This record gives sequence, structure tokens and C-alpha cells, in this order.
Amino acid sequence: MTNINIDELPRVNVTDVTRELVTRLFGAANLTDQIAVNSICVRYPHMAGLAVADEDELAALNGVGPERARLLIAAVDAGEYAVRNLTFAQNQVVSSDQLGELLVRRMSGLIQEQMLVFFLNVKNEIIEEQTMFKGSIESSVTDQRVILRRALLLGSSRLIIAHNHPSGSLHPSAEDEEATSHLFAAGQIVGVNLLDHIIVGRDDYLSFREEGEL
Repeated sequence: MTNINIDELPRVNVTDVTRELVTRLFGAANLTDQIAVNSICVRYPHMAGLAVADEDELAALNGVGPERARLLIAAVDAGEYAVRNLTFAQNQVVSSDQLGELLVRRMSGLIQEQMLVFFLNVKNEIIEEQTMFKGSIESSVTDQRVILRRALLLGSSRLIIAHNHPSGSLHPSAEDEEATSHLFAAGQIVGVNLLDHIIVGRDDYLSFREEGEL
């Protein structure tokens, strides 16, 4: 088997991924194929939405039907598994850029803001991955305590947090910066190090660590 260097993988414009995937699966040889492809791409322009699509909802789209819906869901699941395995070598976070690429595929296109937390050990191995909050990201002491309490219960000494901006903007809000600063400071007190905060936009990400903010 050929070894793949994940640092050499090209960055992908996720707005093109859905159409390419569906076209490869269904083809475009006739009008029915083209209608199915267009129906899916209009309803799910980003892979994040397609990844959580309901089979019945897919099947109801013009030109799709139950058989194509099942095929598409199987392909998306297989792709997600492959991308995750490339990003997490032996369940270990390799780098912020590779994690950012995975999160773009998973979170871009979500209509609600969510915060995902990766609880790591000293080797950056993932102990647990959990969606902690949905809705606006707050910098409140309560939210910090929830995250840090979970980290201490798991024996986690390192954290990476990520959240999406449904607007597609990569610009950190004042609340984003405040939440990052407060969580980092609180973590230092209890021995839990915040390694990065990743913001996911429409087809790209911003890493506080890469920007020199952490």
C-alpha cells in the first residue's frame, strides 16, 4: 500500500465537492442524471449538510429516489471515514491545518453555530470528541467550567476547540476572542492547555494558533 503524506494533500474548495461526488456516482449521461445532480447540489451545496442528510429527504428530491439516496449516503460515510483516518493518525491530532481541513468538510454549511471540543492527552491523542454547545458561543465562566470540568474528569491535559460561523465569515468576533482568552487563562490555572481555537467558515478555516493568537 502506498504511504500518503497528509501534509502534501491539496486543499479542496468544498463548494465543488458535492457536485463532483454526486456526478461521479450518478453520471450525467441523461436528463434524469442531471436533474438528480442539480437537485442535490441546490439542496446541499456543502458537504456538511449532505453528511447529515436524511435518507428519506434525499430520496424525495427530484430525480433521486431511494436507491440513489442509499448509494449517496454510503459514499459520504465512506469518504468521511477516510478523511478522518488521514487526519487523525492513530487517533492523534497531527496538525492544526489537517484538523482544519477535516472540520471544513464536517461543519461548513451547518445552519446553527456549534462548538466542538477535542479532549487530548499529552501526546495529542484524542480521549474524547464532543459537541459541547449549540447556538452562540459565549465566554461565560459557566461555559468555561463545563469544558474544564469535563477535561479534568477525562484526565485531559490539552484541548482544541472549534466552532462554525453559519454566515461563512472567518473573522473572529469580539466574543470569539474573549472566549478564547478566558478559556486559555482558566485552563492554565488547572493544568489544561488550550492548543487551538479553529473557526470554520463557508469553505475555509481560521486557526488562532496559526495566526499567532495562541
